[in-house]
Amino acid sequence: MAMRFMQLPMKARQLSTRFKQISMRVKPLSTRVRRPSIIRPLVIAGTSGILTFCAPGMFTPGTPGALTASAPGTFTPGTLGAVTAGTPGARTPGSSGVLTAYAYASASVDTPTARANADTDATHTDAGESGVEVIRHVPTKDKMVALTFDDGPSDTFTPQILELLKDYHAKATFFVIGSRIERYPHLIRGELALHNEIANHSYSHILLQGVSALAVYDELSKEQHAMMVVTGHEASHLFRPPRGRFGRSVLDAARESGYKIVLWSVDSRDWDNPGTAYIVRHVLKNTKSGDILLFHDQGGNRQQTVSALRAIIPELEHRGFQFVTVTELLQHADKSGHKLD
Repeated sequence: MAMRFMQLPMKARQLSTRFKQISMRVKPLSTRVRRPSIIRPLVIAGTSGILTFCAPGMFTPGTPGALTASAPGTFTPGTLGAVTAGTPGARTPGSSGVLTAYAYASASVDTPTARANADTDATHTDAGESGVEVIRHVPTKDKMVALTFDDGPSDTFTPQILELLKDYHAKATFFVIGSRIERYPHLIRGELALHNEIANHSYSHILLQGVSALAVYDELSKEQHAMMVVTGHEASHLFRPPRGRFGRSVLDAARESGYKIVLWSVDSRDWDNPGTAYIVRHVLKNTKSGDILLFHDQGGNRQQTVSALRAIIPELEHRGFQFVTVTELLQHADKSGHKLD
C-alpha cells in the first residue's frame, strides 16, 4: 500500500505531461484568441468513466482526467451519488464508476422540448463576476435595430436573405457555424461583400452548458480558423452560444478569448415555423430601438423566415428604423452603457 501511494506523484507527472501534449495540439490563431489560463474542473451528471488522481481539467466519459485534487466530493467506484458539493472526500486513483451529482455544471440534454425552452428562455447566468458582457438589448436614443441570423449559412435560404437585405440597403449580423463556413465559403464572402457582419456561433453547434472551458475555447478557435482560411481575417469577437445556453465554462472561455456574448431581445420564433403571419405580427409588435432580433437562415425549412422578412423589413423601415450590425449598434449605445436585461 505504501509503495502504491509513493507512485502517485510520478503518475501525476505523467498525466500532467500527457495533458500538456494534448493542449499543445491546439494552437492560438492570433494574439486576439488566447488559451484560457484557468480551466475549472467539470463533472457531468449521469456519466461514467475513469477518475485519475490529480489529473487536470475535465471529465470525459470513459477516459482519464476527471477531477483535480481540489474538487469537492467523494467518489466510490461503482456507486451512485459520487460527487456532492461541499462534502470532503477521496478519489481512488484509476477507479471507475458513475457520477450523479456535479461540481460546476450539469449535463445538457438536447431534446425537442429542451431545444424549444432554450430558444425561448435563454439562460440567465450571473455574469457580473466573470467580466464578460452579456448583451440582449442595447439602450440607444437612435432608432436602430440589429437583425441577426443563426445557424447558417444555407445554400438555399441565405442567398434569398442577402438579396432582400441588399434591396433595402440593410445590414445584418450572421452568427455562423464554423463547419458551414468550410462548406459554403462563397456565401461567407457574399455576406461580407454586402457589409454584413460575421460572428461566432461555435464550430459544431453543440450545446455548451455541460462541457469544459477548454472545449468551449476549441469551438471558438476552430470557428476562427475556418474564417481565417476562407476570408483571411477573423470573425467579430461576438459569440452567441448554440440555443443561447451557457454557464460558467462559456463565460470563462469567452473572457479569456476576448468575446462579448450576444443573445437577443426579440425572438421571432421562426425556429418553430409558426407561420409567416405570426412571425410578422410578433416581431412588429415587440420591436423597439436598440433591439437585437433573432432569426435563422438554416436549421430547417426557413421559407417562412424569408417570407416574413419581406414584410418586416419594409415596415420597420417605414417606421424609421435603421438596420445595423450588432457592432454598429453597440457603437450607438447610450453613455449609461448596455445592460444585462
